[in-house]
Amino acid sequence: MANENKSGKSGVFALVIILIVVLGGIGYGLYSELPDVKNIADGFLAGVLPHTDRSETDSSETDSSETDSSETGSPDTDSSKPDTSKGSDVSESTASDAAGGTVRMDDALKARFARYKNGIVIASQGKIEFVDKKGDVKWSLALDISVPILNTNSSHIMVADKDGKNLYLLKNDNIVYKKTTDDAIRTAKLNQNSSVSISCDEQFYKGKITVYSSRGTEQFVWHSGTHYILDTAVSKSGKKLAAVILDEDNVSSTSVMLFDMSQNDPYTTVDAVNSIIMQVDYSGGEYLRAITDTGVLLIDPKGNVSNTYSFNGLTLERYFAGNTDMALILSLGDNSSIVTLDKRLGSKAVGEFNYIPNFVHIYNNKCIYDKNKGIQVQTSSGKTSGEKNLGKDVKNALFFSDTNYILTLYSSGYEIVKLNGN
Repeated sequence: MANENKSGKSGVFALVIILIVVLGGIGYGLYSELPDVKNIADGFLAGVLPHTDRSETDSSETDSSETDSSETGSPDTDSSKPDTSKGSDVSESTASDAAGGTVRMDDALKARFARYKNGIVIASQGKIEFVDKKGDVKWSLALDISVPILNTNSSHIMVADKDGKNLYLLKNDNIVYKKTTDDAIRTAKLNQNSSVSISCDEQFYKGKITVYSSRGTEQFVWHSGTHYILDTAVSKSGKKLAAVILDEDNVSSTSVMLFDMSQNDPYTTVDAVNSIIMQVDYSGGEYLRAITDTGVLLIDPKGNVSNTYSFNGLTLERYFAGNTDMALILSLGDNSSIVTLDKRLGSKAVGEFNYIPNFVHIYNNKCIYDKNKGIQVQTSSGKTSGEKNLGKDVKNALFFSDTNYILTLYSSGYEIVKLNGN
């Protein structure tokens, strides 16, 4: 186990207040999930950046041939053995309600949604369910969670309880493992080979990072004595770990520590001077993408910044980070633009607007955003490929793997719509 020098946790409340002042109003995307519209500073120390949702990179686009990484460390004897618990079938009335229009949900905007195989999983307080493109709920499973962090990839689903202590890895409606941590979970993320990295509170430290394999074996542990942990990511190979850190004495800048998980200490640190890193993910394998409030960095395995996309003074309003591509909403006053970036940060302009969209989502080179109480789909090069007038204020939307179908999110629930002309 690796650790920095111990330090007390005094000042964390003041840090949150400072972050809110510095970053108030900036929206953020979550790893493999629909981003909510909360203040990003709240997300830093409250575990929203999974986001991520999961998220928080949309790891549901990964290749199903990926295998588990090598395992190190000792398994958790209480919870590392697979649990073959099954989800319960859902009544026909629930399925028909879903197919017939808006599905009412209490606290719909607090639920988390992620594409999984040919459907979408929905995590909310106390449960997770899987919905197909017809609106039929195919399975539902009770989980001990209050505020979910949700990530998916081609084979697994990760659900963690933000500010709680429970972490689940599922394969379809089977619980592969459940972990109960000693301290509150702040961030959690599923990588492309189904390793899970979490950061938690820890007494006498600023935080703790733990990485589990797809079987629940503890692969790596690191204790942070001098820095707060804002986000983590594990590379596709399962051998490298990135951790975003912030020093409460300098909240205007953040850094990324890079670890080889066969070693105890980071092998290099990359500073984002005068920038706040909101999310990191390994796009395109071993290259790390770091999304900041001033631009996007691409960091190679040695820790060199190989490319940068600058916002050039524009405000980042919203973003969604896919497994390779990402989409950004940038604003100047009341006007905005949507830009897509590929895995090497090559950019394309999707469009310019005289309003600021509530969201943007990208999948298979298609972008979706809200327009005039409806949704519009454009290719990453800006060509319109579909639209739908819904007569409602759409808060967010998510493509199914069949991009003719889209889940749209409202304040009171969700609806599955089929696009015209898509």
